[in-house]
Amino acid sequence: MAFGEGWFTAVPNMVLFVVHAITVLIALYFLVKSKEGDKLLMWAFGLYLVPGVLFMFVHLGYVDSYTTHILEVAFILVAFILVGKHAMMCK
Repeated sequence: MAFGEGWFTAVPNMVLFVVHAITVLIALYFLVKSKEGDKLLMWAFGLYLVPGVLFMFVHLGYVDSYTTHILEVAFILVAFILVGKHAMMCK
């Protein structure tokens, strides 16, 4: 058994759904705020928003967890690159 597997499977899906819904709302808030300013940050928060929504569908049982994880890694990587590019431009 992997570390934390027993604890993670004991958490109800609706609890994890709520956690991901909160992260989606936070990302949406920053997405709306960044529309007034920098487009790189807007895209970064938008790319962070997509995996959160996908994981909400995972906890509802509509999407495969493995596929969602692969997509999450890709979206988060591009979001980190955009945030890093924004940080380099602000120097």
